[in-house]
Amino acid sequence: MNHEKKQSEPRMLVVHSKTGQEVQAFTAGQHSHEHAHGEAKYEKYVYSSTFGFSTPKGSVLLKQGAFDNTLAVSETENFWQTAFKYEHYAIHDDYVYSDWKPWSDVEIKNYVIPQMPWHIRIHQINTRRTINVAEGGFAAPDYGIPGQQVLDTDVKNAVFLSDRSWHYGARWVI
Repeated sequence: MNHEKKQSEPRMLVVHSKTGQEVQAFTAGQHSHEHAHGEAKYEKYVYSSTFGFSTPKGSVLLKQGAFDNTLAVSETENFWQTAFKYEHYAIHDDYVYSDWKPWSDVEIKNYVIPQMPWHIRIHQINTRRTINVAEGGFAAPDYGIPGQQVLDTDVKNAVFLSDRSWHYGARWVI
């Protein structure tokens, strides 16, 4: 059984793995508008003691973004944005909830459920306009080890790896 603990002040649900070798912090409602790359540093859905997080080199092209453990939206193929200042949030015993509005007529509700060593994300998007959506997960290295193979995909800007030594299936490498 994983150990989960709500922490209301930092607005996190902290989960320890069964072995104690990994900690994941699931955030809801964090916001920092005074720091450079604040949304990349403080407003992602989950942070891990195993995987680092990325900051963007730009926001014009999808490939410039740092969309690990977050959802990015755009009205065109350019100018991507992620969550910045949540409208509502809640930290429950077994999941976190948040919602944000990238535009006045677009609302995105997020439910993030810890399932150590990974997690499940459910996004409910209410919109009156057409939008593009991109979502990223933990960055995972290509170790070049036997049993690890690239899976065929039509998904742009993503590589899926299968590693038979892992019991949890495919990993997403951005």
